[in-house]
Amino acid sequence: MKGYSIILLLILSTHYSLAQPTNKYQKELVKELNEVLKHNLPMSFYYGYEGKFEIDSFFAVTNEGILSVTYKITNDTSYHRIRMTAPLNKIEYVDGDGGLSLSDNSVQIFVSSNEHTDWQKSNESSHRLWFERLPKEDKYADKRHEISKLIDMMNESSLNGTWIPIQQEFSGKELSKTVYEKQKLIIAEGNYTVIAESIDKGIVKYRRPKQLDIYGKEGVNADKHFTAIYKFENDELTICYNLAGNSYPETFETKDKPMYFLSIFKKEMKK
Repeated sequence: MKGYSIILLLILSTHYSLAQPTNKYQKELVKELNEVLKHNLPMSFYYGYEGKFEIDSFFAVTNEGILSVTYKITNDTSYHRIRMTAPLNKIEYVDGDGGLSLSDNSVQIFVSSNEHTDWQKSNESSHRLWFERLPKEDKYADKRHEISKLIDMMNESSLNGTWIPIQQEFSGKELSKTVYEKQKLIIAEGNYTVIAESIDKGIVKYRRPKQLDIYGKEGVNADKHFTAIYKFENDELTICYNLAGNSYPETFETKDKPMYFLSIFKKEMKK
């Protein structure tokens, strides 16, 4: 059990740093999204409003890691502005209809108009953020593949850092803090090192969407393979592992699953 505990910690260290808008993949992603946005076909109907469609503000990222874009629909008597926002760490891939697909309904929609200039939050939410409406023959249609690749690299780079476990459970039972309180998981460009009683080093490979393959190369988990899924919520990284390695967990539940291990991490801040 001790060996599994150490290995699982390694796998769970996939936290995404939302407070780093200078991440090179984030910057490149915003650049490519805006390049596509500039070449979209004209529209006359969007989000229930009719009129002339235009871009009010291009894609940008806040210091909190929120991606946003604003569109404007104008007709003879009024205008409406629609702002859509999405957490970068929830974006998983580009779907077939030219939208960024998220892991949950985290896309928030805000509307303002000539009658109500203050932003009003819509009751609606979505799991996708639209960015593309291009003719198939347009050269910018090929950008979809490039944007998908950037999303993968952005998510993979979010694993980098030193992670501190704050909670763990195995097969539905919570583990004592004494089991993991002195452990650390270090991820650097696809390689992991677990600082614990025993040596544990290996490789972490990212798979879409939010899946991991962990391969032990040195120490207690040498020649072992684990599968996992992960998520980010409230600045915490949660990873659920299948120690059998024969399939990816579908949920973050470990109860009645004898080979499932779950760990929650906080990222160690640089002093």
